[in-house]
Order: sequence, then structure tokens, then C-alpha cells
Amino acid sequence: MSSQGARGTGKKASASRRSAWRWSAAFAVAGVLVSVATWLTARDADRALRVELLQQARIVAAMIHVEHLAVLRGDSGDLGIPDYALLKESLT
Repeated sequence: MSSQGARGTGKKASASRRSAWRWSAAFAVAGVLVSVATWLTARDADRALRVELLQQARIVAAMIHVEHLAVLRGDSGDLGIPDYALLKESLT
């Protein structure tokens, strides 16, 4: 009888190990699925934000008159130039 008891315990331990392995595999698969879903969501959000940013940049670019911008040098002396005032007014 002792040999049957030892075999029975071995089967329970083996079944317990298989069950633990299955749970570990299930959690690993769930983790991968959550990671992929998160990545896809972030990718879609990034694309949407890039499209919106590009649209806003095009709107701002359409508001800028290149002829007023070409006159400016990019220093404090630009503050007194009428083209600076016109450019600033067109952006507000």
C-alpha cells in the first residue's frame, strides 16, 4: 500500500505542477495581449495627434505672410519694424 500512496502523491504533485504551469502560461498570454492592445491604442492616439498637429501647423502657415517675414532679422530691432507689427497682428 505504501507504493500506491507514493504513486498517488506523485500524480497529485505532477497535476499541481501542470496546473501551475497552465496558470503561468495564461498570465503570460494575458500580459502579452494587454501589452499589444496598449501599444495599438498608443499608436492610434499618436497618429491622431500628429494629424491634428499638422493641420494646426498648416493653419498657422496660411496666416503668415512671407513678405512680412522676409524683412525680419530675428533680433530686438525687429520690434520697431511695421512688418513685425503686421505679422504679430495676423497671428493673434
